[in-house]
Amino acid sequence: MLSPDKNRLDYGEQLQAPEGYELDAAIATSYSVDLDTLLAVPIALCFGNTLEGDLRGEKLALLEAISRLNKRLKVFYQKGNIAQPIAFNQLFTLLEPCLYPIVPDKAFSSFHPKLWLIRYTALEKNIKPAVKYRFIILSRNLTMDRSWDVAVSLAGELKKKPNQEAANTYWLTWIENLLESSTDFEPRREFLRELPRIHWETPSGFDSTPEIFIGDSEHSPLKFPSYTNDQLLVTSPFLSKAALDDLQSYAPKGERYLFSRAEELNALSDKELSGWKCYAINENMVNADAGELEPDDSAVAGKPYNLHAKLIVSRKASRVCWHIGSANATNAALGCDNQMPLNTEAMLRLSGDNRKVGPDVLMEQWVGVEEDENGLFVRYKPQSEAVDVRHPATNQMREIVFDLINSDWQQEAILRSEDDKYDLHLSVDGFVLHDHHNVEIQVSQLAFGKPLPLIDKMFWSDVAVSEVSAFVPVKVTVQVTGEEDLVEMVMIETDLDIEGGDNRQQEVLKKIVDGEDKILNYISLLLQSQPDKSQWLAFEKMNFSNNNTDGSFFSNSPVYEQLLWAAAEHPYLLKRIQVMVTEFRRAGISLPDDFATLWSHFEKEVPSK
Repeated sequence: MLSPDKNRLDYGEQLQAPEGYELDAAIATSYSVDLDTLLAVPIALCFGNTLEGDLRGEKLALLEAISRLNKRLKVFYQKGNIAQPIAFNQLFTLLEPCLYPIVPDKAFSSFHPKLWLIRYTALEKNIKPAVKYRFIILSRNLTMDRSWDVAVSLAGELKKKPNQEAANTYWLTWIENLLESSTDFEPRREFLRELPRIHWETPSGFDSTPEIFIGDSEHSPLKFPSYTNDQLLVTSPFLSKAALDDLQSYAPKGERYLFSRAEELNALSDKELSGWKCYAINENMVNADAGELEPDDSAVAGKPYNLHAKLIVSRKASRVCWHIGSANATNAALGCDNQMPLNTEAMLRLSGDNRKVGPDVLMEQWVGVEEDENGLFVRYKPQSEAVDVRHPATNQMREIVFDLINSDWQQEAILRSEDDKYDLHLSVDGFVLHDHHNVEIQVSQLAFGKPLPLIDKMFWSDVAVSEVSAFVPVKVTVQVTGEEDLVEMVMIETDLDIEGGDNRQQEVLKKIVDGEDKILNYISLLLQSQPDKSQWLAFEKMNFSNNNTDGSFFSNSPVYEQLLWAAAEHPYLLKRIQVMVTEFRRAGISLPDDFATLWSHFEKEVPSK
């Protein structure tokens, strides 16, 4: 269930491949993306490890994991919603091909679904089944946020016949449309062919086939089995009166519970909250010291443990229905007054018995039998008047940001013959600044800043290849008389063209693996059947003075022994070395002579698939 002290889900663990399998491909959707978080994801996907540890900086482990995901990972997100990182990392440039920006239809619409669809393949031919799937639906974005979220992870079995139990097939069409839009995503054909034949497991506590609903301008993200429920429990960090009124109609005479943030409840009057038993997330929990709940991490230090979970639970007699996923209890997410939603959302519907998964079970876990002050949620007393704390320029800011992301951003890196550096030319087509009064917009470069006022064409000179990035930070300031300025940071992923070709990955590789000893240690790490994350992350701090690179290499080298073992027991490991050798040649990195001779013999043992 959802007991906050027991039912904790480790994000990294859910991304890991099952034993005996490896990642083949993955797609994800998110409203927003944090680049440092996205850098850490490949560690779980490729190395079968959790996301703990110091994953910051330009590390070989991150480079290797991202390289393995080349054209195998695609993240669809709302254009502009990339968080400004604390520090620039050259490896950010390697994430550019993984990201696919989506522009919503309107200024007040959002691309808001949060899910993962992952395909794993068996490491050995004798392992059955050859393919496994995993589907994860969340309320959390791909960020370092510390808020309380919910998630469901489902294992999928690929069968010969289509899944007839899944009555709703629109989500398959929606996924197919995303895949078709990303033509450089090589595994899309396998996904398109196999998706209808995946049969999803039913999570513990529930007893019906999971159903996935996509909400958009033509479809609702919710499908209640009954319109006259005995109980309704709504959990949402953001609220609107119209959406609550609409939800209330599904339990007009039943008990209704509302869980949210205090500031959102404050924005509604007691009349607007009439008929709801309201609970706010405990302020003591929101402002808890980081050390009390998780190890210190500067990436999340100072961020509150606020509510971000989205869950709607309805009960009719002994039957209970859950909707869990990305949709808030707002007009934009759910639609209301017979209007379809403005947002694109994803929700999972599960059904079960009231004794196991009913609202009363959640109430006991979240507020306790006595509703004391130590629970995750505490009773909220509605105010006589609503308190709207929104900045008066909020709507104007949203319109400006939409115009920015709806424009065409083209960036060229022009190679300078005299010093191998680049001049950056950025053009923006479709945005008209004079349409927005009292607004200041500055555009800078992710690696080195140097902000410039937004105009049709901008220029930066003397840029090293390591500083070239498609990601462009944009600072928008709206000035309102008598109010503090409203400031928002937007990160635009431009269409980047690098004269002479994109060799940024090769430059990072040369920087990290800059000696024979490091090359041999890199090879040794690649030959681990169970990658040791601690060794990978310690690569940059290793003492490389003890490796034997003299004439006794063949007989005494641990790499030689590892190659023998790999050829005999796990030939797929040799494929990793073959890929590494290809990347080294592309980057102009020379292999140690002894290893090159050794590899010429083992290369013949590399499996064809």
